[in-house]
Amino acid sequence: MPLARPTTATVAVLTFVLYWRDFIAPLLYLRSERLYTLPVGLRALQQVARTDWPLLLAGAVVLTAPIVAVFLLAQRAFWSEDRSGGLGGR
Repeated sequence: MPLARPTTATVAVLTFVLYWRDFIAPLLYLRSERLYTLPVGLRALQQVARTDWPLLLAGAVVLTAPIVAVFLLAQRAFWSEDRSGGLGGR
């Protein structure tokens, strides 16, 4: 099982990124603006204020920050405790 830990963490992070950044499914299924996800809301904000770059970039940072946080929290699983490079502690 120790060898499966990095792979499991990688799949978990990539799955989180896939569902966090999903644009099409929420756009198709959600009818209320109150329930929009961040990517759909950022697109709606872009349609309202096309040239308000500071606001759009702040929205992009808010959208990206949880992905970076999940990746940083999963770093421990990506790098094993034994960093000998597979040489058996030489």
